[in-house]
Amino acid sequence: MVYPNLAVRYTTNRHLKVNAENSLVTETDNRAQHKNATGLEPVALGINYLLRGETKTGPAICHFF
Repeated sequence: MVYPNLAVRYTTNRHLKVNAENSLVTETDNRAQHKNATGLEPVALGINYLLRGETKTGPAICHFF
């Protein structure tokens, strides 16, 4: 079972955004007397950089790290 994840987005300026995501997971083992294991998935970090804004002739272009 995966619970809703926590997403944090921080905008430093118009062109740069920093993202972090984390999820809580519970695993049930029916063979071992219904034991549950709960933990956090690794934190996913990312950066979005706007290369070109949206114009009448084309969409916005972003680069993801």
